Amino acid sequence: MRLEPPKKPRRRRGNALWILAVLVVALIGGGVYLWLVPSPIRAVAWNPPPRPPVVGPLAQNGRLMGADLIGRFAGPAAVAFDRAGRLYTGTEDGKIYRIALAAAGGRTVEVFADTGGRPWGLAFDGAGNLVVADARQGLLAIDAGGKVRVLAKRDGTRALGWLTAVAVAADGRVYFSEASEQPYGRDLYLEVLEARPTGRLLVYDPATNRVQVLATRLALPGGLALASGSTAVLVSEAARYRVMRYRLDGPGTGTGEPWIENLPGYPGGMARDGERFWLTIGEPRIDNIDRVHPNAELKNWLAKLPASWVRGNEKGYGLVLLLDKNGRILESLQDPTGRVNRLSNVEHFGADLYLATSIENGIARVRLAAGRAQSGNGLDRSR
Repeated sequence: MRLEPPKKPRRRRGNALWILAVLVVALIGGGVYLWLVPSPIRAVAWNPPPRPPVVGPLAQNGRLMGADLIGRFAGPAAVAFDRAGRLYTGTEDGKIYRIALAAAGGRTVEVFADTGGRPWGLAFDGAGNLVVADARQGLLAIDAGGKVRVLAKRDGTRALGWLTAVAVAADGRVYFSEASEQPYGRDLYLEVLEARPTGRLLVYDPATNRVQVLATRLALPGGLALASGSTAVLVSEAARYRVMRYRLDGPGTGTGEPWIENLPGYPGGMARDGERFWLTIGEPRIDNIDRVHPNAELKNWLAKLPASWVRGNEKGYGLVLLLDKNGRILESLQDPTGRVNRLSNVEHFGADLYLATSIENGIARVRLAAGRAQSGNGLDRSR
């Protein structure tokens, strides 16, 4: 009698059927989830222009790679300097820090004030008060002793929400931006994917203590800068890759027009430097998001999935632009390595440039006299 080995294929077949059944159930469950669970966004369709070529002033360089970190803070969103040359920044726990930088390289850090909210935009007025666009507490002013005073919490019709930037004119008027009708804390990825323009530009008049709405339907405004003589205010729109210019005097007061369009990424904070302007780019454009922007319904579905599935594994890239008064890019400062990246605000002081990154938790200083690196194509990240 011949002995035969035990037959095992049946067990293997059973295991395969079990795995297949699990996969089918998972796919059905995932489909039911995507169908029944409401989307966290109400997307609108728009057609982004093709990204600009990385040539001329946008050609790759390493001018940010030599930046030195002058401090670690919990989500510093902005930087501002007082008349004594001391640096201020606000953090996610509501505190505003004052940093005195010594010529020898040392520094002294102290808590200047606590807003109890989320200080975002910072600017000094003519009297030396620090004006704060607080994403939770509204528009604030802080005197030299650190005492916090509320300037405005409402615009007359509704409560102020997610404030992001502030600029003070010579006449004392305070221009500030509100990013969205959504409350502060919403994922910026969802705001960008939704692309619904619900942001606003507002102005506070200290003579009347009233807030006036200057412009609506802005797509995630995050930076402000006043033109020379306060004849116009520039507003960056992260979710439209552009900066708008709104006239503040003469014929056409209050009307807006594009100052620069089709930027290579999401514009953030702005700072005037004489007749020129610095502009941070928080992140280079993400091709996957640009591809789905024309289809609102598809974006509503994609918003239910993990953000990394849509964004991909994007490498950080540091980028700051210098533009002339007409919105023409003069030069760029870049860090292709991503050590200095996701910049939220910029300020020029003395011979240096100071950069805040609310995500990477630091403030960096760039010596503007640093040499230029060889050009290349580091911003061309098409896939």
